Amino acid sequence: MKEHITGSRKILLICIFAAFCILPVWAESVTISREITPSPVSPGDTVQVRISIDGMSTGGIVETIPAGCTFLSTTCPSEKYRVSGNTILFSVIDDREITYLAQAREEGTWTFAGIWDDTLNETDGTIPDSRLTVGSGVSAEATIASGATQPSTTPAGPGMTMQVCVLALALVVAGAYHRSRT
Repeated sequence: MKEHITGSRKILLICIFAAFCILPVWAESVTISREITPSPVSPGDTVQVRISIDGMSTGGIVETIPAGCTFLSTTCPSEKYRVSGNTILFSVIDDREITYLAQAREEGTWTFAGIWDDTLNETDGTIPDSRLTVGSGVSAEATIASGATQPSTTPAGPGMTMQVCVLALALVVAGAYHRSRT
């Protein structure tokens, strides 16, 4: 004997479909920014680079230090970063901030660049470039190369919290519809 799908079950199935297929549009976003201090900086001085992380719980950040600077140290445990030449790979697991020190070796304007990858939400992006001007007796500054003041923001993948909320709402709607029909 074939069983037909009733109206309330159809609505429930449509709501479940929406919860798992349409919701990625409403997901959270990832924001990664970089700040370089202090200012002014002369050759031989140490700068602190602070990377702020918002919206990414698990992933990685790859920082590229310019040729005129040298990586010195980081606050990260040794198992959470690797250095290869002027490239640093940081592992992010529930971190909100990564700080590292670099030495400004030569005069000039040097660009710090970086990318990030959110492995949990399967998104990635670029951290806006930051410039450091190094000179003897010259006021140094850290600025965003593109002239923008916004940190890198990219929509992330679907969050389970939102899906559970929509599924709960779908169950309530289906239950109310079913009660109104009986």
